[in-house]
Amino acid sequence: MWCAGFSDGDPVGTLGIFKLDGQLATPTVEATKFSVYPNPATSIITIATADVDGYKLSVTDLSGKTVMTKSLNGIENTVDVSSLATGAYFFELTSDSKREVVKILKN
Repeated sequence: MWCAGFSDGDPVGTLGIFKLDGQLATPTVEATKFSVYPNPATSIITIATADVDGYKLSVTDLSGKTVMTKSLNGIENTVDVSSLATGAYFFELTSDSKREVVKILKN
């Protein structure tokens, strides 16, 4: 692919022609391994996965403060969020082969 550009500012380097080669996109997209629901939630959140045996959950608020951490195992787990204040949180789920961040709203 070829592209060109110009600038009406500085006369040095005002015109350029560039050849772009290489890959522009990721050839495959990996499917999500975690399902987190309901969203929004009031008291209990379920985290389900079919591909991961054990993983770590880290919950942070919008200021970046970690408000909860847990180590979880198995296909389906529930997390009690009733003690969290109303607002938005980031659920970071980390295993050996996968890291995913899910935004959760707590009512």
